[in-house]
Amino acid sequence: LGLRGLDSGPDEKRWGIFAVGITIVPIFIGIVEVLLILAALITAVIGLALNPSSLNSLEALSARLMYTNNPDAILRMIAPFLFKPATLLAGLIFFSILVPIVEEIIKPLGVWLTPGGITSPKQGFALGVLGGAAFALVESLGMSPGIPGTSNILPIVRAGTDVVHIVTTGLMGWALVSAWQGRKYLQLGITYLVVIAIHGLWNALALSSATQIAWDYLPNPSRWMESAPLVSSIGLVTLTIINMSILLLANRRLNSRD
Repeated sequence: LGLRGLDSGPDEKRWGIFAVGITIVPIFIGIVEVLLILAALITAVIGLALNPSSLNSLEALSARLMYTNNPDAILRMIAPFLFKPATLLAGLIFFSILVPIVEEIIKPLGVWLTPGGITSPKQGFALGVLGGAAFALVESLGMSPGIPGTSNILPIVRAGTDVVHIVTTGLMGWALVSAWQGRKYLQLGITYLVVIAIHGLWNALALSSATQIAWDYLPNPSRWMESAPLVSSIGLVTLTIINMSILLLANRRLNSRD
């Protein structure tokens, strides 16, 4: 749907962009995100060292975990730590801000590598769509081992996320070529912020759907946790519809231009 009617260049270029999206892009993103996780762990260790009470609580939890192999019991013990406001805020910052910042600058790597070989912003959009689809494919396949009955439900579970990657990378491809050829750098900056917002909102809604776990394992969960999964599900469906609309509208607008 995103490529319909658009010139995405010769076969060599299309397959080159797709190849970069399924190989180099996931590796680069993985390296950067691992470094971010290490930085977060170092920060957490420093924070614990400066807060003896939290360190003592963590040591007590570690001692309790050593004497149980029951997954349900383990979840009950770690849930109060996982769902602390500070932990939730850290997770939200990481998955809804840092991850989108990293991924949205690296996903259009195929476009970055061919600045002189792209003829127009509309071709940049088309190649960005290809790159986003390639990355979405790799990410979805990476998720498949953890989803029962993957062959049947994976396309449904991952469809919304795949649309996010396709739309955001397509928009970045269009904005990059527009900046190179028309010096529209403000447009590039605004587009980057928009795709980060789309990706970040999607991740935040996906994270909030997991709060049902807290409802089952916390002794006194907040009432908002009960409604969070329903609200997040409605939000994810709505955002998927919005992203599909953006994809179709962008394709239509670009096809209408000479």
